[in-house]
Amino acid sequence: MFEEQSKDMVRSLLRTFTEKGLFSSKKEALEKLKDPAWIKEKGYGHIGSILNSDMAIRECNQFFDELDSRLLKRLTSGIHEFKSKEFLSQKELFERLAKKQTPDALFITCSDSRIVPNLITQTDPGELFIIRNAGNIIPPSDAKASGEGASIEFALKHLNIRDIIVCGHSACGAMEAIVHPEALHDLPMMADWLQYASGTKKIIEKEYANASDEEKIDFAVQENVLVQIENLRTHHSVAEALSDGRLNLHGWVYDIRTGEVLVYYPELEQFLPIGNKPKSPRQERNTVSM
Repeated sequence: MFEEQSKDMVRSLLRTFTEKGLFSSKKEALEKLKDPAWIKEKGYGHIGSILNSDMAIRECNQFFDELDSRLLKRLTSGIHEFKSKEFLSQKELFERLAKKQTPDALFITCSDSRIVPNLITQTDPGELFIIRNAGNIIPPSDAKASGEGASIEFALKHLNIRDIIVCGHSACGAMEAIVHPEALHDLPMMADWLQYASGTKKIIEKEYANASDEEKIDFAVQENVLVQIENLRTHHSVAEALSDGRLNLHGWVYDIRTGEVLVYYPELEQFLPIGNKPKSPRQERNTVSM
């Protein structure tokens, strides 16, 4: 009886720790369960002997194996459903796309799992050419060869794209790391990557020194969009297309909680909800006269 209760308790804690993001893998979970200091720090020192036991290790292995199995089954089921329903309902579209792609815009955004460009913009397959990475960052042209640079060059030279959208988002982990660089102590590659957002960091430190941490992160999201647009301008293919009047650059910020999209208006030097750009005095007069 006691052993069954202990198993249930271990399972419950494993679910809690996983949902809170304290465990990202079976390996990490096993390491932490074997660490008395970590267990004590989380307030479970009184049951440390149970969490350190062979039973807990077995339950942990089984718990993560079941998680992996459920995820694989879900993905496999999703693929079958797509092929039997969505694909067949748009068969002509996919047959056309198999021959050629003609996207309308290049959409640069974050890798964050909560951001789904085609869902946000309600676009179909083939309408957006997409670049995704941590922090929607574009290394400048003098950086070493990058997938971002190659994709931009291809989009402009071979796809003749006329609009590039850089879309940041609320609660961005990369921007949180700019405000709290200590979070990068075990993420050396991320720390190196965020050097391409050093301009954002400087702006936050100079212009928003007195803001709260939450405000700094929000401002970092917006300022980073503008910094990355400037990085875009350093690319030869972008500069050439802008000079010829063949390209427009857009800065967006998506709010995960509300679904709102803010657009940057250079002439106003601010982000405003999409479609809410104030009219100029001349436009106001024309509206009234109509």
